Amino acid sequence: MRSPRVPRRRDPASPQLPGGFKPGEPVEVLPDEPGLRGAHFAAVVVESNPKPRTYTVDYDSLVESDGSDRPLRETVPARCVRPRPPPLRAPAPAPGAPPAEHAAVDALIDDAWWIGVALAPRAAGDGKVTVCFPETREVMEFDAGSVRPHLEWVAGEWLSPDSMVWVLISF
Repeated sequence: MRSPRVPRRRDPASPQLPGGFKPGEPVEVLPDEPGLRGAHFAAVVVESNPKPRTYTVDYDSLVESDGSDRPLRETVPARCVRPRPPPLRAPAPAPGAPPAEHAAVDALIDDAWWIGVALAPRAAGDGKVTVCFPETREVMEFDAGSVRPHLEWVAGEWLSPDSMVWVLISF
């Protein structure tokens, strides 16, 4: 079944980079560094920089150094920033419900959402989800509340991997 597209809401009068984010807007940063590919870190835009096209962000859960409580502030390329995914809505499974077997999911590990694949549920109603991470070839178990459906931000809208395949084969 093809999942619905979720349009992004935006105030057209706000000052920002064309197609970009304004200061104070919550986003996710997808680092383009070895060892962090496939991770999505929650952050808030502090500043948009048109040349080169970058954003300065404060991370929600990363701090400047050990023992510090100041959020880590970084300037990241615009291509590595996306809005935060929308809350789950029908027909998506309810929050905390186990995903379908082989569904693309994001699992929360050490303050970042990592892309993986849901494996067969262990036991009905135990609240656990087993996720395989193809990039690292690891298999880990999570509470269902720490797993969300994976969505990609494509051309200004949220798409599930299933609908992306449909879009690709429909051309």
